[in-house]
Amino acid sequence: MKKVLMVGNVACGKTTLLQALDNQPLEYKKTQSIEVIAGNIDSPGEYLERRVNLQNLLVTSVDTDLVLFLMDPTQDRYMYSGGQAMAFPVPVGSSRKRIWRRRNSCSRRRNCWSSPAQTPSSS
Repeated sequence: MKKVLMVGNVACGKTTLLQALDNQPLEYKKTQSIEVIAGNIDSPGEYLERRVNLQNLLVTSVDTDLVLFLMDPTQDRYMYSGGQAMAFPVPVGSSRKRIWRRRNSCSRRRNCWSSPAQTPSSS
């Protein structure tokens, strides 16, 4: 299984997504330091928002297979730049946050999650 480093702004859903993928109860928790959840790495949003902490993400990414930039589409601004993505020594991907709901009954893990209808974005 590939190890992914989740990177994104504060409260964009990194921890929630990792909890959902691991079938853990969805509990809000402010990530204070780099943590491993189900073999993947969760990072505090401040590490991306404060330039001085970017080095921590770069060093941590050496032990991963992919860095995933998680973006919250409800925000008007994004904190990522092409230069930041190019600094990582592993492949980098990005994803917009979606709210996932667990189905009441599921027989297989891959069938346990459903996505709500997308809401129209305000322009």
